[in-house]
Amino acid sequence: MNNLYLIMAAAGAVTAGWGLRAAHTFKSPWDSAAALSAVAGLVAFIIGILLSVLPDFFIT
Repeated sequence: MNNLYLIMAAAGAVTAGWGLRAAHTFKSPWDSAAALSAVAGLVAFIIGILLSVLPDFFIT
C-alpha cells in the first residue's frame, strides 16, 4: 500500500509542476483550469507524502 502513496505523491508533483507552467503560458480561461490543477496536484503530493510516512493518519 505504501507504493501507491508514493505513486500518488509523484503524480501530484508532476501535476503541480505542469499546472504551474501551464498557468503562465495558456490563454484565458484555460489558465484558470491549469492553476486549479496545480493546486490539486499540490494537495495530492502532500497527502501522498503524509500517508507514505504515517499510513494510519486518517484512521480513528
